[in-house]
Amino acid sequence: MKKIYITAPYELRKSAQEAMKFFAEIGIECTARWIWQDDSAILSHEWAQADLNDVWLANILVALNPPEWAKNGSGGRHVELGIALTLEKPIYLIGERTNIFHYHDRVTVCATLDEARDMISKLGE
Repeated sequence: MKKIYITAPYELRKSAQEAMKFFAEIGIECTARWIWQDDSAILSHEWAQADLNDVWLANILVALNPPEWAKNGSGGRHVELGIALTLEKPIYLIGERTNIFHYHDRVTVCATLDEARDMISKLGE
């Protein structure tokens, strides 16, 4: 079974929830528990470790990176993308490249969530 980790600016959690549902429709499980966590727990060792574990459990990372967020947010999504690169996982960036690591050969840029879902659904065929 394909498992994805969705990373995004925390403020776009609703968009990440929608993306998770979108992928679930074709049987792709999302390992990113941060999408549903209680706001009171976002800055803790436990949640940092949970995010690391969730990236580890996924075999694909999907990064939501809309242009208006290029220079905004806490940066956690960039750390998660870096971890996925280190673990040699395929990465699908939805939006625009905004840093040097978005140009890595393992990063595929997609204009839309539909495009990413189509590409991911064909992996391993």
